[in-house]
Formats: sequence, C-alpha cells, structure tokens
Amino acid sequence: MKKKLFSLIITIAMLVSLLAPMGNLVQASGMTLQISPSSGTAGDSVTIQVSGHISQVNEFADTVTITIGAFKGNNQFSTSVDNNGYYSCSCTGTLQSPSTTTDYTVSAVYGTQYHTYASASQTFTVNATPALSIKFTSALSVSLSASTTSAVTNQPVTFTASASGGSGTKTYSWSGLGSGSANGSSATGKWSSSGSKTVTVTVTDSSGSASATI
Repeated sequence: MKKKLFSLIITIAMLVSLLAPMGNLVQASGMTLQISPSSGTAGDSVTIQVSGHISQVNEFADTVTITIGAFKGNNQFSTSVDNNGYYSCSCTGTLQSPSTTTDYTVSAVYGTQYHTYASASQTFTVNATPALSIKFTSALSVSLSASTTSAVTNQPVTFTASASGGSGTKTYSWSGLGSGSANGSSATGKWSSSGSKTVTVTVTDSSGSASATI
C-alpha cells in the first residue's frame, strides 16, 4: 500500500511539474515581425534590426527567440518582451555565401521551452558575390594607309588609320595634311607644292597612345 501511494505521489508531482510552466494556454495572437535591411551581400558582416509586437502577452513567457537563417554559425538571439508586448533586437552576424542569390528565413518565436504561444517570419535575401572578372587587352597599335603614293599638286589623297588593342574610346590626331582635313580615323591630304610629304596619325585611348607615319 505504501509503495502504491508513493508511486501515485511521484506521478502527480511529474504532472504538476509539466503543466505548471505552461500556465495559461490561450494562444498569443497578432504577432508581427519587421526586419531592416531586407537584403545583404554574401560574406558581409551585417546587423539586422528585428522588431515586432505581440498583441496578447502570456504571463509565463517574457522572451522572443529569433533565428536568422542567413547568418553563418551562431544564428539564434533572445530578446525580452515588454509589458505592452513589444520586442526588438539588433542581431549581428556574418551572412552565408551562396553561389546564387538566395532567400533565407528570419523567424521569431514567442513562448517557453514547453510551449510556443506565437510565431512570425520574414524573408532575408542574400545576394551572391559577383565572380571576379579579369579582362586582358593587347597593347594599342595603329596602321596607316593612303589611297595613292604618287600625286600631283592640289590632288586630294585619302588616308585611313586602323587602330587595334587598347581600351576605351579612341581619338585621332593628324599632322602633315597640308590644306587637307581629318574626320576621326579618315583624313584627306592636299598640297600646293611638290616634294615628299609625311603624314602622321596618333591614336589615344585610356590605355595610352600609338602613332603611325606614311
């Protein structure tokens, strides 16, 4: 009889210990969650501001557990709930490094280790780090050609410059055209006197300059 009574007392004590922390089991309602910012770049260390409100506070729960899936390593934080049901947390961590832009869940759970009264979640986007792009360019060079190598006085001669390599926008500077004119990579030379003539073009871009003479 004493043995049975002892077993009954132990059973009742266990039930009380399990039920007592649960207290009022009425669910909290209207739990909200806001995060700022809503996105970040892979591998960065960021602080995410998490805040929200619980419209019905339970007497046995006074903390909110926040889990930020976007963080590497430790991604759980705990913050208190004030008497009016408001909570906030400045959660700092290092973002995951996905190979492509990925959405992770930020969740807030209000309750005790025995019971969850309310929860809410939002999405935090982690933008993948762009792959490093290296572009190799060849050295700037220019060649020059003429429509003829023999002309009489005042006869127009057309010159064409052909540039390759380098980078960026190219500009052309001409000299030795006599009374002729130039327009970009093309030019016209014209001379009123006879004799050997020299025409030079210089091409310049963001990588430097190159010249050709004919």
